[in-house]
Amino acid sequence: MALIRANEFMKKEPRNQRIHGPVNSSYFVFPEYARDPKQKVLQIETYGSVDRVHKGKTSQTMQFDYDSAKALYDILVREFEFN
Repeated sequence: MALIRANEFMKKEPRNQRIHGPVNSSYFVFPEYARDPKQKVLQIETYGSVDRVHKGKTSQTMQFDYDSAKALYDILVREFEFN
């Protein structure tokens, strides 16, 4: 599990040029912080592929605070040319 900080995002060249297969994912916001946007923590979890031995088990967990969510938002807007 990792709480991602805004200053941890850096663009780099990929070492592996392959796209991974799709997996299921889920997200939630920690309820004790949900009232104040600047205190929210968003957690995204991904689950293993259908071929995984332990189906339904969480593979990765990423947590974003306000600043890292804003940094990710800025990246998405720039890279996908959202308006």
